[in-house]
Amino acid sequence: RYRHVTGVQTCALPISQTDWKLVGFIPQAGLERELAPIRARTIGVGAVSAILATAAGVWVASGVARRLRRLVGAMAKVEKGDFAARWRDYSSVEFGELSDKFNSMVTTLENLMQQQRASQTQIALQKVYFEQLFENSPESIAIIDESDRVERVNSRFCQMFGYCREEARGRPLNELVVPPHLAAEGKAVSEAVLASRVVELETVRQRKDGSLLEVFVLGYPIVVMDRTVGVYVIYRDISERKEAERRLTFASTHDLLTGLFNRAYFEQEMQRLEKGDYPAAGVVVCDIDGLKLVNDTLGHAVGDEMLVLAARLLRDNVPAD
Repeated sequence: RYRHVTGVQTCALPISQTDWKLVGFIPQAGLERELAPIRARTIGVGAVSAILATAAGVWVASGVARRLRRLVGAMAKVEKGDFAARWRDYSSVEFGELSDKFNSMVTTLENLMQQQRASQTQIALQKVYFEQLFENSPESIAIIDESDRVERVNSRFCQMFGYCREEARGRPLNELVVPPHLAAEGKAVSEAVLASRVVELETVRQRKDGSLLEVFVLGYPIVVMDRTVGVYVIYRDISERKEAERRLTFASTHDLLTGLFNRAYFEQEMQRLEKGDYPAAGVVVCDIDGLKLVNDTLGHAVGDEMLVLAARLLRDNVPAD
């Protein structure tokens, strides 16, 4: 049995293989004197360790913050369009991977921006080409939308039909240039082109002052993403060509002096009558007395006048059919 004695620290340690115990008695004051330096050193070491750990944490955090600030600075340059900006930090494996990925991303962005600038330059160039071709084309061109309303016309259109751009813009094209008696034709042409078909025809169109004009019309659909969004309508003035064709056709079947049908037309009609089912046909053969004498004495000009007079008498007294 042991009794607790104030001011004394008691401890007991059993001795193996015996029933004995080793009992020690240490004065409390002496024990505290011995432990005080150890406790002080332990507290000091703990405090120093805590301070060092905190300082190390602050130093590491400060280093990470500096690296991240450099990264943010590089990102700000890229955001402003400086694709030459790079960030390199291989102080750790993690930062090295981040640097490589960031720089690769910036390189990709730089390439994309270069491609975009090249595409924009090409688009701008194509637009200039189109504008030059559209405005300076010798053909009259109108661009209409899906509702057959005019979006744009070129200078030649204004010259050909007499409308200024402001007058034409927003109005139905058929209302502007299609004469009333060809309204059905104009509607059919618009419907065909808006259905993505190319239309070509020779027809007649009407100027602002109401005069008619013979034209060649080309309607071409504007297709975007497999959808017709508008139409190019090109008009070519063929009045002179048509007039020349009419003159050639007239000359091939008429006598140029008198305007009456000539021998070629006569033979053509004879063939038609022979092939047709006609019960009878009459032929009148006439001559002008003294024509040779007039030509010999008064000249061929006077003789031609006699022929023209005779032709007029025939035309006035013979039915046209």
